[in-house]
Amino acid sequence: MARNEDIKLRATYFNNIAVGAFTTGLIVPFLTLAHSTADGSPLNLRELVTVVFVILLAGGIAFFARYKASKTISKLED
Repeated sequence: MARNEDIKLRATYFNNIAVGAFTTGLIVPFLTLAHSTADGSPLNLRELVTVVFVILLAGGIAFFARYKASKTISKLED
């Protein structure tokens, strides 16, 4: 029984990492884009590449952490 609780806690941890990475990967780039359009100047190429990189990196981390959570929870015993 204690093993199942440990597995659930690990899966919850990875799921929370996935949610945090996904949320950060959306909010930070959105705020960057909103800030750049607020002062009227478009993003230069370097800033645009950075925003896209952050989105892809956060998406990759979120996907991996969610995958890890699914694999962990599948180890639950009956």
